[in-house]
Amino acid sequence: MKKTLMLTVVISTLIFCGWGSPQAQPIENELYLITPVSKDVHDPVLKAFDQYAKKKWNIEVKTSAIPKGTPVAYGQILEWKGNPQADIFWGGEGTLFDDLAAQGLLEKVQLPQKVWDEIPESIGKPVPLPLKDPKGFWVGTMLEPYGIIYQPKLLKRLGVEIK
Repeated sequence: MKKTLMLTVVISTLIFCGWGSPQAQPIENELYLITPVSKDVHDPVLKAFDQYAKKKWNIEVKTSAIPKGTPVAYGQILEWKGNPQADIFWGGEGTLFDDLAAQGLLEKVQLPQKVWDEIPESIGKPVPLPLKDPKGFWVGTMLEPYGIIYQPKLLKRLGVEIK
């Protein structure tokens, strides 16, 4: 009887002390970005994020970017079919993000409501560009200048007038 009681106590102790209980979810320490944004922009951002994580949570984050042009990145995300190999898609056009969200391939942005409300709906004049998705799936950024380069002699030969 004493042996049975002792065995019951030992087994109960093991069970209640965590043997067989679920482990805490480990903190992920890798961040993968798929982006058409230039290396000159995304590398310093990833480095700053790593420094922030070290200071805030005392973890080293392995960061890396998968450089892809916007259409290629979009196509890659479609090919992943909901099993992404990157954590963040940074860059591209809002319409692509709308399409990815409609296909269930994006999660909503997780920001405190106060922060979300401080982001303007749109930016620019005379035709404003949306700066955030009304459904909450993306926020726009513009960190690189874009320009159009043309050949005046070719345009003149084609009959295109530049004003």
